[in-house]
Amino acid sequence: MVKRFLLTGIFVFLLSSAVWADTTVRYRAKSENQGSSVYFDCFSVEDTYYFSVRDIALLLNNTEHSFSLSTDSDGAVLIEKKQSYSETGTEFNSSIGKKKRKYDTSVFNVKCGDVLYSLNSYYINNRNYVKLRDICNIIDINTQWNSENKTIELWYYNDEGEKITAAEIAVLPAVIVDKSKPMVALTFDDGPSANTKRILDTLEKYNGVATFFVTGNNASKYTDILKRITDEESQIGNHTYDHLRLTKLSSEGIRSQVNRIQEIVYSATGVYPTVLRPPYGEYNSFVKSNVSIKMLNWNVDTLDWKTRNAESTYNEVMNTLADGNVILMHDLYSQTADAVEKIVPTIVEKGYQLVTVDQLFYAKDNVKGRIK
Repeated sequence: MVKRFLLTGIFVFLLSSAVWADTTVRYRAKSENQGSSVYFDCFSVEDTYYFSVRDIALLLNNTEHSFSLSTDSDGAVLIEKKQSYSETGTEFNSSIGKKKRKYDTSVFNVKCGDVLYSLNSYYINNRNYVKLRDICNIIDINTQWNSENKTIELWYYNDEGEKITAAEIAVLPAVIVDKSKPMVALTFDDGPSANTKRILDTLEKYNGVATFFVTGNNASKYTDILKRITDEESQIGNHTYDHLRLTKLSSEGIRSQVNRIQEIVYSATGVYPTVLRPPYGEYNSFVKSNVSIKMLNWNVDTLDWKTRNAESTYNEVMNTLADGNVILMHDLYSQTADAVEKIVPTIVEKGYQLVTVDQLFYAKDNVKGRIK
């Protein structure tokens, strides 16, 4: 754990504005700010990392080196030192594991005081990603590699000549789906709950992801966990607001049950769920006709809700382990979190990728348990 912030990697290779990048790999950045985790995106181009200027502003906000962002009539970004940054948006949604992309480079004009800086950047998903050192030079802060902590350190000298660390930055592994390797989708219904945090801790430790099908009361209660789920590259699915049997409802009732969850999740994360799991796995043609997003059940039921036994849950997963499995568990129970702490490292050791439902749709033509 770093002293004030823990974030993700940023270095940059300067390319001319007419060049296209052959490969860009998306990575995640993580920070710890006053006990809360904050995540960002960065991109690697030929082993060099680019970071959004907005994210650098957010990283340093409310510190000695905070700065605000605005634009002038010529489209240049105006930086005002010693000003608070008002967050203007978040990074784009999960990339579903696409490894190679092409993006144009461009000149990114930044104005600070009376000085205009023309920075090389990549323009990706409507945002400019630039070299960390370029922005840090403008705001009078230094960067260097800390070999002991394996982090990038942002530092400065105070008025007494003492070296002060403003932030430290570390690179998280990229979550990339390799279609040639086996994979499984761990899915959790009825949460989130306090036990979801333990499951996320385990997934993060092993660079894995999962899908959490949430219900109304719990989603409203644990909005911080909803945000963490999406921040850590996992996925939120819709499990309806009241966990009612959709086959017993009218068109209006079905849409209400689905749409209320959609709005709760969007309000907390800025992302709408793209997949629904019908409560009890029950559906018919009428339900399908009134649900506009994908629907998915499972092909492995651990019965963790019934047994409340970690060893039984673990055994069911491992005894049925196969490429493309969609595994049903529930993140309401501490015993399930116990089981996940054993399931995840064992699956990873066996060479399986832990993927989200959408990543499974991306990788497989026929997803087990898919309804529509």
